[in-house]
Amino acid sequence: MYLTWAFVCFGIGIILFSGSLYLLALTQKKIFGPITPLGGLFFILGWVFFDEAPFDKLIPGVFLIVAGGMLIVWREHYLRRRSSSSDDE
Repeated sequence: MYLTWAFVCFGIGIILFSGSLYLLALTQKKIFGPITPLGGLFFILGWVFFDEAPFDKLIPGVFLIVAGGMLIVWREHYLRRRSSSSDDE
């Protein structure tokens, strides 16, 4: 049962992480940037379900991945607001 969940999480992680970076590089559209940390989160879930997670190093990494994704979303929102306010002038 858990091995199936590990397989699913690793598959989703590969698609989201690698796919978003690939699409970001090809299209230069910044919308794919915040998707990358979700792929990393699914990789971590795969390790948990596979029962091979290094828990003493896992929790700080999870917080770093989530904080990095939130920082990217905030930065993109800030830059979009700044560019739209400069267009109005």
